[in-house]
Amino acid sequence: MKLELRQWIRKQRMFLILLIAALMGIVAPLSAYYSDQLIEKFGGGSVASIQLPSPTWDSLMTSYFQSTEQVVLFIMAYLVADACTLGKNPAQQLFYLTRAKKAGPIYFPKMAAGLICVVLGTVMGAGWAVYVDWAFFSSTIRFDLVWPSLLLQALGIVTSVILASTIAIYSGAPFLAAGVIEIGVLISSLFSQLEGFMKWSPTNLLNPTNWLIHPVSWTDLWRPLVLIGILIVGCLILIMVKPLRNQHAVRRVEAIAE
Repeated sequence: MKLELRQWIRKQRMFLILLIAALMGIVAPLSAYYSDQLIEKFGGGSVASIQLPSPTWDSLMTSYFQSTEQVVLFIMAYLVADACTLGKNPAQQLFYLTRAKKAGPIYFPKMAAGLICVVLGTVMGAGWAVYVDWAFFSSTIRFDLVWPSLLLQALGIVTSVILASTIAIYSGAPFLAAGVIEIGVLISSLFSQLEGFMKWSPTNLLNPTNWLIHPVSWTDLWRPLVLIGILIVGCLILIMVKPLRNQHAVRRVEAIAE
């Protein structure tokens, strides 16, 4: 895994994740806090009558959750999924396809290195978001609600990245894998008003605004956590049993190498 981490650093993927997460942690809460001024300045006279509610500590965190779910998650999923593929070097692909006996020792270090970078980026973005929120609402922010919500979102991000990586390992298309995750999040949001669906949906954890209002309870969490556990275990099993000695793939790579 050390080699994979070096690849992340050398290719500046880790830097990119940290940078985007940090920017989102700063920009999203600031844009929510100054939304009135931004609309007044860039919207023109036609929107002068729009009255937005006054910003609160939870509205700033909600803005961060939504931006992370829509932008940061896609970038993280794509970068990790791309790193989990066998690469574009025909010689490297041929080595994996003909010499390696099991898929797990190949893909698990790649995924683990990517997940480490994802966790670091998530911590970076959350740290900046909390700092900006605290700077504006130091007397009202409720850390007893903020920290559990951030932890739940981190779990949702890690699960989504694992799922995207598994799709990329089988399809060889990291962009498609990241797109599938975002489409799933979008479809889930369309059913957000269905109480029965949202009780079970793991996507609740990606935008845990409900838990900024009331404390996290096991009654609300056990259903999505069960599904997350099934998804993670299922993805790991699929990676372990993935066949490497695919003759069609070997011939295709050999043709490219020639």
